[in-house]
Amino acid sequence: MQPINGNEDWLKSCRDRKPFYLETYAYDAPNVLETYSEDDAKFEKVLLGKEDMVFFNAGGHLGQRDGNVQHLTELLDCMDTARAEGDDTDWPQISYVISNQLHFNDLKRGGAYGQRGDESKFCLDEVDGGNNPFLNEDKDVFGEKLTTVGFDLDLGKMGNFHIGKGSKTDETVGFTDCAHWTMPGVPDILASKMAESMLITTIKGFDSGNRK
Repeated sequence: MQPINGNEDWLKSCRDRKPFYLETYAYDAPNVLETYSEDDAKFEKVLLGKEDMVFFNAGGHLGQRDGNVQHLTELLDCMDTARAEGDDTDWPQISYVISNQLHFNDLKRGGAYGQRGDESKFCLDEVDGGNNPFLNEDKDVFGEKLTTVGFDLDLGKMGNFHIGKGSKTDETVGFTDCAHWTMPGVPDILASKMAESMLITTIKGFDSGNRK
């Protein structure tokens, strides 16, 4: 499903001590990018509560990532302050999924960057994720702040599972995609980690008497 241009502002809702809503597509909506409208049957507005889990990631696009990290950090700080003051309004549980392991021709920075004009036919088979600035920032900023997913994974040797050539180009011309993955593959590993995190959280909830 395509992403949605929504209007929700969870940081403002937190500051106002109001519930969080998720503006999303209805089940039978077409797979096209649209702007949310309350009067359009293609969309629905879902109230999120304390038994819901939301998974975030700051992304890998340089023009957006810094702002995403800043906004998410502000949101988490706001939620912590509200809870400390006894103003928790049953907000959802927030988790953070590790950033994507890239395999561009950039060993010094763990394969994190590539040039669009790079004519390399293949992605690097192996990189050191410890040199990837995105992964390091994830651990430094969010590692101790909230529940994390995939931080125990080492995908540095999975370079041959990227799309590489063939997604948008032929075998000799254009950009080699060392960011997106073939399927089945790495996305399934991350999905299983997210499912595991939800299961563990649910079990802990039952053990503490937090039942529906």
